[in-house]
Order: sequence, then structure tokens, then C-alpha cells
Amino acid sequence: MTTRHFVEIDITLLLFSAFVGAFLAFYLNQRPKVRTSLNLPVVQIGQQPTDTPTPIPSPTAPPPPMVQTFSQISPDGSKTLTMIKKTSADVSMYAFTTTDSPSVPIYTASMSASESMSLPFNAWSPDDKYVFVQHNTASGS
Repeated sequence: MTTRHFVEIDITLLLFSAFVGAFLAFYLNQRPKVRTSLNLPVVQIGQQPTDTPTPIPSPTAPPPPMVQTFSQISPDGSKTLTMIKKTSADVSMYAFTTTDSPSVPIYTASMSASESMSLPFNAWSPDDKYVFVQHNTASGS
């Protein structure tokens, strides 16, 4: 018999707390009364504003040069040959470096769009002392 009264009290407390929670949620949830208004100019249809300046188109800037990086690792894995290609409107600039203790620049060149340079798969000599760079032209490599 005590179990039955205990369950009834639990259900009563649950319903009472739910009612109080709902009441407080609605009562305390007051939103601030903020009114926003926009003031727009009035323009009549067919009337052109006289004080509006004519927009002047701005000159377009040339696109930034595109930079590509290619690399080949030496056979023993201790050095890396890197080619950096910067391409702008009609000129390509190539820079070749190796990653020894300090990075050592080897060769730089600028070429027209009809010429290019590349790093072949076998760019390193077997003893890691020499590198091979391929120069491509319209007549051949």
C-alpha cells in the first residue's frame, strides 16, 4: 500500500514540475521589441537622377603568374632536384635547384611559349653527381 501512494506522489510531482516549467518558459521568454526601418530614396518611374556619376570601368590587372613545381629524387634518396616553372602571358621562367645542405641553385632560364623544359625520370646520374635537364623546342628535344 505504501508503494501505491509513493507512485502517485511521483506522478503528481512530475506533472506539477512540468506545469511550472512550461509556465516559466512562456512567462520569462520575453523578446525585446526591436523595430528596424529602412529609408529608401523615392524615384519616380521614367525619371533619371541627375546627380549620379557615370561609372568608369577599372582596368583589369593581368593574371598572376602560374607557378608549378616538379622534382626528382636521386637514386640514393639523399638529394632532390627541383624545377620551378613560372608561366606568365607569353614567357615561361624555369629555375632548377638541388636540396643539399643549403639549397643550391643550378640553372635559370626564360623561354617563349614555343619552348619548354622538363625533368625526365632519370634526371640523376647513378653516382648522384650529375643531373640531366630536358630542353624541348619545336624542332625536337
